[in-house]
Amino acid sequence: MAKINKIKLLITCLSIVFVTGLPVYARLGSPQAPVKPEAVSNPKIQYVLRRLIREKAVRGREGIRLFAASRNLSVKGEMVRVVIETGKGESIDRHALKGMGVRILSVYRHLLEVEAPIDKLERIADNFPVVKRIRRPLSPVKLEVTSEGVGVTNAGNYHVNGSSGTGVKIAVIDADFSFLSEAQAAGDLPYDVVLSTFGIDYGDGGGHGTASAEIVYDMAPNAELYLLRISSSAVSLGNAKDYCKANGIDIISCSLGWFNSGPGDGTGEVCDIANDARDSGILWVNSAGNHANGHWQGDFKDEYGKTGPNNYHEYYSDYEYLTISATEGDLIRVTLRWDTTSWGYCDQDYNLYLATYSAGSFWFEGFSFDIQNGAGCYPLEEIQYTALHSVDHYILVRRFNAPDSPHNLEIFSINHDLDYFRVTAGSILEPSDSAKVIAVGAVEAINASTWDTELESFSSRGPTNDGRVKPDICGPD
Repeated sequence: MAKINKIKLLITCLSIVFVTGLPVYARLGSPQAPVKPEAVSNPKIQYVLRRLIREKAVRGREGIRLFAASRNLSVKGEMVRVVIETGKGESIDRHALKGMGVRILSVYRHLLEVEAPIDKLERIADNFPVVKRIRRPLSPVKLEVTSEGVGVTNAGNYHVNGSSGTGVKIAVIDADFSFLSEAQAAGDLPYDVVLSTFGIDYGDGGGHGTASAEIVYDMAPNAELYLLRISSSAVSLGNAKDYCKANGIDIISCSLGWFNSGPGDGTGEVCDIANDARDSGILWVNSAGNHANGHWQGDFKDEYGKTGPNNYHEYYSDYEYLTISATEGDLIRVTLRWDTTSWGYCDQDYNLYLATYSAGSFWFEGFSFDIQNGAGCYPLEEIQYTALHSVDHYILVRRFNAPDSPHNLEIFSINHDLDYFRVTAGSILEPSDSAKVIAVGAVEAINASTWDTELESFSSRGPTNDGRVKPDICGPD
């Protein structure tokens, strides 16, 4: 942690309540940002991986272990799981990669999910011109799958009239189908489901995909069910989609969501997979997301600071922080995205910080300093950090080199709601932001026959970043 110069709270909580009418929320003053550590400066390598390389060089295997655990990186000894992204339509010499000790786990078009020696990441980035990025895998989040069942939705009327899924192939894509045999023994799923796996690691054993499949079976009891288990990357999602194309699947149901895989306009890595399915005649139905309360979006603003403009973004008036409440051991995941003229080209640079406040001082717990200097760069920053203490954590954005500012900034706190200044509009996840995906929002079931007409407060929603309405339909939870 980088200690920041000592400051005092200048405004009391009561003054905030009575003078501004805002919730109790202390204005903590502007910290001094740490300088970008650039021992490894190749912009192709994601910042968290550049830090991992440095930890290995400075502290060896123990440094790798500690840093990986605190940043949610998948490592085995001195190997780290990453995705190597080449240009679309370009291929990489896999034999040469294997000669460097790289283990190739799965491949989807221009994406390779691999386990690579940490000390070889720079060589891979430098020696293979086709490599555009080396980054951690894009891992999805599981979205709510509770259902009020056939009665509230009146699906029984369709069943009586012969619409029960006969002759329809439905694939449920998820990361975890634990408790499948128990669900089958209880009659909640049939024994003739087809289970296929893609990738090498799966969910946490909570049975999220099994619960999703049970809902599909309730609604379409005569459909042929395919349960497709994917790993923690979009590479396996693409391969599962190709399986659906090859096996005549009619409908894909997915209750997973991704962040920062594209610009939020229905394009990008994950949306392109869903769009290809739809172009091939497969209907893709996806949960809109549960992250309306963890979302903020707006234009960069720097007017006040402690003594004037200071390059820190102000979320409201002179408030430079978003606050989340985390418990010791919680995984904090925060993403930042901003608008750019072309996805894959960015020369406007912002930094993302996570801080705590203790004993009159700020402490930076995590930061993301990805390089945005032109072609092959993306307007993205991400922090994954395991909380060391049960305290409030503060999310800050600092303009590092963005002369074309202001840009439109978008922040997601993935595992924790924002305490204040939430912006629920625009909180739709990927691939539900695609025009070719049916995004399903959540409304409350008031009783056995009545639904609320408003979205649940947590349910993600549009508009998309290109101005389209989302979700497309809603269901009772």
